[in-house]
Amino acid sequence: MNLFNHPSVNPDKSTKAIVEQTLALVKGKCAIYARLNDQNSRFNLYVASKLNARLPRSIKAQGRIYYDVLMNGEDTPVVFEDLNITPYSKKDPLIRRFRFRSSIGCPVSVGNTPLGALCVMDAKKRFFTPFEKYSIVAFARAIGLEEERRQIQEAFDKRISCEKMLVDVSRKAISIDDVEALLRWCVKRMDSTLDTDGIFIWRYDPVSNSLSNISEWVAKGHPRQRDKFQQVLASAFPWAMKALRRNRIIKYRNIEEMPTKRERKILGRIGIKSILIIPLFVRSAFYGAIGFEAYRQKREWLESDIYVLRTVSQIISRAIENFEFEKALERINNELEHRVVSRTERLNDAARRLEEKQKELMEQKIELEKVNNALSKINKALFIFAKNAKRGREDLINSFGRSLREKILPVVEKLRREEVSSVVRADLEVFYMHLWELIKGYPTGRNFSSKFTPVEARVAAMIKNGLTNQDIARELKVSVETVKTHRRNIREKLEIKNKKINLRTFLEFRWCEN
Repeated sequence: MNLFNHPSVNPDKSTKAIVEQTLALVKGKCAIYARLNDQNSRFNLYVASKLNARLPRSIKAQGRIYYDVLMNGEDTPVVFEDLNITPYSKKDPLIRRFRFRSSIGCPVSVGNTPLGALCVMDAKKRFFTPFEKYSIVAFARAIGLEEERRQIQEAFDKRISCEKMLVDVSRKAISIDDVEALLRWCVKRMDSTLDTDGIFIWRYDPVSNSLSNISEWVAKGHPRQRDKFQQVLASAFPWAMKALRRNRIIKYRNIEEMPTKRERKILGRIGIKSILIIPLFVRSAFYGAIGFEAYRQKREWLESDIYVLRTVSQIISRAIENFEFEKALERINNELEHRVVSRTERLNDAARRLEEKQKELMEQKIELEKVNNALSKINKALFIFAKNAKRGREDLINSFGRSLREKILPVVEKLRREEVSSVVRADLEVFYMHLWELIKGYPTGRNFSSKFTPVEARVAAMIKNGLTNQDIARELKVSVETVKTHRRNIREKLEIKNKKINLRTFLEFRWCEN
């Protein structure tokens, strides 16, 4: 049966079509796919209904029959033939409102992660057939595939957005007039792309040994800390400062796991549940840090989050270096101009030195721009390399599985069924030969063993073990002439034209050579 009469590249449309077909097949008053939203503990509903009244599109999760079906966690239907004898008739408002009497549902999952529940509700007491139970499971699995497609599409879109954001930040950082303005722009640009509760940039002042929040963004409803976090002594964060100065990443899903009580207390008072911090260095000197915060719930920081922060930190570091070089150039120019005005007797000498300094600094700026361009190309090449490496890994896994399936498993199964005999010993030799082929790099079909058919491989193994034609014919229950035919074929495939070459000796020498 085709689950998609109207296939769509949009997962929401496909999911709605599956819910409608669920109602058409299982029949009832309505079919509902309740998708759990972890951020607000509510269900988003996809509804196909024969009811006159409209069902809500979002409901609270706790106390609903869908929530308990979801928490069942198993890929099996959950059936209630009479809801009046269950607590749901009182605690679930939808069941009370529409007087549902029976229900059949199944969890919807991606991998081992439950995402929601697919249910069919009816207004009468009802017995659900095995076919209807099988159908609800099949439709739930189909929605799971759409959810998996949604996740893949969202991950791809997020990666594209992040790459575009990094390009924009890099372009913005090429030429700047104000470092703090650049940092505020970077935080705002990351906010529009990344799914996080807060972003901050700290700057370290080595003179006062203090930290200041120079740029910050927090999600609506969470407190801003920029005004409070100014000229805070670095000694308030002894462990964190030590880690950052050593260019180490601070990454905690739960701040309660941080090693020192002082840092835990400060961050906990702010309301931070999870934190990720990357250090900033300018010309090998510790400049500050850039980080993400999670307020709403604990968050597992992914490699993609670290990649984004690390790349932004590198771009900012290069931009500040360029800015400081330009400021140094400006100071030198001003100084030289002042000297020209105040010391006319040294005009020619000052002009010469100014030209040399300008040329030197311009060359440094060009070199820095080259370094920035090279870093951009390296990042792009690394991305392509990672993509190709993933494809190569998948090809290798497929090749390895094919070898197991087509060579090793048949021999092992045969050993389990037959008694120990010369035939089994021959199979063991073939097994041993295939293991060698796998060890030497996953064969592609040009190996020593791939020249033979399975029967020829067995005959070759028996010849190598010293059995005569008569012994082989007796063991394989074939005629001696058939064995001789196999010997001729083996010689032909091994290209042994000289009949004086002993086939057994040749096989012993070549058996595991490849």
